[in-house]
Formats: sequence, structure tokens, C-alpha cells
Amino acid sequence: MAGTGDVVSRLFVAAQARGHGIGALLIGQATEESRRRALHPVLDVVASDTAAAALYERLGRERLATREQRWSPSQLVTAHCYAAAS
Repeated sequence: MAGTGDVVSRLFVAAQARGHGIGALLIGQATEESRRRALHPVLDVVASDTAAAALYERLGRERLATREQRWSPSQLVTAHCYAAAS
């Protein structure tokens, strides 16, 4: 994240490493860095990724919207948009 308008495109935790708090740590670090730069972090998650959505909600993120995103000319996905508490 180098400046206003920059985004963290994707964060992943390898399947064998899940369940150890790594995802929460990554989200926490991204949120901390965003706030340090006076940015307001917003997270998108594919609606079918219920584990990630549950993690965001456990971390206190609020679902703002669900919308369609075009990832390529032939790929349209439904994503939930979450915001961190102010």
C-alpha cells in the first residue's frame, strides 16, 4: 500500500496453515498499516468464501454491501464488501 487509492488485492493463507490465526494476523497488519497512512480499510470477499466472510465478521468488520464484480470479460463474481470500525 503505497498511497491513497492503493489496495491490498488479495490475502491468502495456505490450506494447511489455516486455523492458526494467520488470516486474522494478516488482516490486522493490513488494517494497522492502512490506519497509519490515514486510510480507511475496506475488504472484499467472494460471497462463496464463507470462511473468509466469517473471519471478517469475527474481527468486527461490518458488511456494507454485496455486489457483482467483473474479474475478466467472462467472469462475474458476487462479493461482499466489509469495512473496519472507525
